[in-house]
Amino acid sequence: MKPYPMKQPAIILAALLCAGLMPQSAGISAQGAERGGETTAACADEAVSPAPASSWIPEWFPKAPVLPPSTGTVIRVSTVEELLAAVDRVQQDGTILLAEGHYRLPRVLVLQQKKNIMLRSASGDPARTILSGKGWDSQAGGDDILHIAHCEGVTIANLSFTDCRSYGIKVQAENAPKDIHIYNCRFRDIGVRAIKGSAAQDPNVRAVKGSVRFCVFENTRVPPADWLFGGDYIAAIDMMALDDWTFSDNLFRNIRGRNGGGCAAIFIWVRSRGVVVERNYILDCDRGVAFGNPGQSTANLSGEPLVYVADGIIRNNFIAGGPDCGIELWYADRIKVQHNTIWRPEQNWRRGIRIGTGTAHTEVVNNLVHGEILLEGGEADLSHNLTGRLDRSCVDPASGNLALTSAATRAIDQAVPLPDVTEDIRRRSRAQRPDVGAWEFEAGDPSAAGAVPVTSLANASVRYTVPDKPYVLLKHSGLEVVVVDNRAVDDAVLPGHRAGYHGIASLRHVQQPRNLFVPAYAGLNFEHIHDGTLKPREVLFEPRHAPMELRVLNDHTAELYQAPTPYWGLESCMRYELLDDGVVELTFECVPRRDTFTNSYMGLFWASYIDQPESLDIHFRGFAEGAQAQAGWLRGVTPAHGTWATHRSQDDQREFAHDSTFPLELPFGFSRLRYVEPWYFGVCRGMAFVQMFRAQDIVRLTQSPSGGGSGCPAWDFQWFIEKPRTGQRYQLVMRVAYVPVKGPGDAASVRDPIARWVPRWQPR
Repeated sequence: MKPYPMKQPAIILAALLCAGLMPQSAGISAQGAERGGETTAACADEAVSPAPASSWIPEWFPKAPVLPPSTGTVIRVSTVEELLAAVDRVQQDGTILLAEGHYRLPRVLVLQQKKNIMLRSASGDPARTILSGKGWDSQAGGDDILHIAHCEGVTIANLSFTDCRSYGIKVQAENAPKDIHIYNCRFRDIGVRAIKGSAAQDPNVRAVKGSVRFCVFENTRVPPADWLFGGDYIAAIDMMALDDWTFSDNLFRNIRGRNGGGCAAIFIWVRSRGVVVERNYILDCDRGVAFGNPGQSTANLSGEPLVYVADGIIRNNFIAGGPDCGIELWYADRIKVQHNTIWRPEQNWRRGIRIGTGTAHTEVVNNLVHGEILLEGGEADLSHNLTGRLDRSCVDPASGNLALTSAATRAIDQAVPLPDVTEDIRRRSRAQRPDVGAWEFEAGDPSAAGAVPVTSLANASVRYTVPDKPYVLLKHSGLEVVVVDNRAVDDAVLPGHRAGYHGIASLRHVQQPRNLFVPAYAGLNFEHIHDGTLKPREVLFEPRHAPMELRVLNDHTAELYQAPTPYWGLESCMRYELLDDGVVELTFECVPRRDTFTNSYMGLFWASYIDQPESLDIHFRGFAEGAQAQAGWLRGVTPAHGTWATHRSQDDQREFAHDSTFPLELPFGFSRLRYVEPWYFGVCRGMAFVQMFRAQDIVRLTQSPSGGGSGCPAWDFQWFIEKPRTGQRYQLVMRVAYVPVKGPGDAASVRDPIARWVPRWQPR
């Protein structure tokens, strides 16, 4: 939408919303700029119990910028009586600043004839400043909390609205309000509409320029059957007669009617125009987003052309679950529906996007819909949408995590570039070949799995000690593991261990006391960083040589931290943790600190040097390219270093540019074998060494017959991070199991038990 002039204090909010500055936490419990500065010790009529943590809100979801301190006249309130009085007397450019507390309102707060005012909490934390009505169960007519009538430049920020029978906030379009902004507020258990926008029949009067941003809407209750429409008359946002409004970066959950027929989480209609709905996260609501509906309103003027919404945009939204539909358009004109991700449950599965009666001149482009797009009397141009049964395309649809997985090959790089959609739901830049849906896939991105920081690289709560020696001995569940940094060691524990090799220098089992790995080298050794370009050997082997710090967390967990490396500038931390059943978990986290990757990817490589096994080969389940047979057991055999060395997954069609003179032979020495399950094993001295990965990491399995010397193979793996972003944390999780077996790797007595064990061990 076009920028528009605003005056203080609303101009401050508009500037922040455009710049996306100063992030705080998920719009729920952020600490505002005024905590400690303007907070008063006085409380409202009841002490606040902070709301429980909203664990359903993903870590990656855009955070609300913190508002600057209030300017102009500030009226501080800490009781209901003071609040009611302040609403009446606040003047132009003034702020009503609410102390923490629970304000139980006996009547509606009405803002009338106000200009450039703010109503906000002093703390900046909506969970600690709560406004409530007479109660969900009160049956009180007109039990609303706040009305905004003929006003200009009103900002409502950092407050919770809860427990009222009718409306949380009512914006009266019939009174022509302008520049109304609702920001970082929380709405919980509002009986009819959390935000209502009313209208009259004058076609020339609207609510002009406004926004609802960074708010959270959640209900824990369902209306009873004796409410309107059998308990289905409920919505989060239901607004009419809007002009130039934006609804962005909001979260909605469980906005449901008694029979599954509630209105949409965001429902816009009746002479609205220029409305943008973007980057919202809608989970388990009866409907997702609706522009218009099949029926009529009392605000419709008799005989007027029925156009509920014109010149609107719905883009980059996640909509998961809900019994009715994802997006619906009725009597809508010139609408753009772009890059949304919708996951329909089995109930009304086909109703992904409904193009209803009266809809025309509409574009539906680049949407990912687990369901269908239905033309129900309307017209639309459909292009580059992905529909149908899309199992395995999203990380966890049941929880609302619609991030793309590596299996979403029909979505990744398959969208048509749109000049007005340059970012995804997280505001990350889209590639030249963008992905279908709201999410732009990046291999290794922890936000795709909702991963929280684990290692001491990014988790400040991790406590550790740094030992004097360059190694530590860990023991657990029959395993004895020596984790070493990349310094040389020559003592009774690690005789002749060479500098540069780090990770697990020694791996022993109670039933096999001999070290699995070549004593001078190591296993799970972080070997290479590259981008496919010709570089000196010391740059390609930088993890071997850049200093590391060994950090010991407890008697079964240690980490290797490496500061940003001299050339690549990659900061990283590897955690080695001994689990039960002879399993070791490796969690690798890294942050690129400089933009040094020429080909827009970062290739990372780990090596494990096996000491004189009976067989050099590895074993996994898959198929040979071009073969007609179904997937089965394969034996990876490489006759020479770099020949048939790397085995890709069945879905891995990625191509990484590399120089013809690129000196590393293993990364791009592909075999014709494809794996169908992300794990493999080899056998050495009656023990199986099983390496297991997460499917979403799209790891490539690599082997060399002589990486550790004659008769000493390297059983390796690679991980590629596409379009690495400076300052972004990336995470890989893999596990190894070291377990006794009886027989060679190609024996059914070995393969079948391992195949049964892997589902229990494999990382998620």
